[in-house]
Amino acid sequence: VREDGNFFGALAKLNPFKPKEEDTALAKRQKEVDQSVDKLLEGSGLMGAMLAPLMKGLGGAMAEAFAEQKKDVDEVLDALDRALQRDSRVSSALGGSVSAGSPVSQAAFTQVINGDARKA
Repeated sequence: VREDGNFFGALAKLNPFKPKEEDTALAKRQKEVDQSVDKLLEGSGLMGAMLAPLMKGLGGAMAEAFAEQKKDVDEVLDALDRALQRDSRVSSALGGSVSAGSPVSQAAFTQVINGDARKA
């Protein structure tokens, strides 16, 4: 029996058939994608019903790819933080505690109306 007296709670953590946290997060993301596609294609008739499974699969794959990419970026940023904190040259040059953050993203587009191009 564990210190808190919850024997079955300790057994539940050892259950090999219990879904992992990342599996439940993936299922949650897929459910959100499915709901978004259903809402988007609501009232679109037969063509929407035919496109829905394709869009749900593609959306789920993209969500999984983005989650994996975020995980990779987080690991790189953690390693960079540790390297920056260990290097005394960095703290002496920049002063104090230095940490790395997520890269800044920028977007730009060009709008062409009647041959007149405008950048935004």
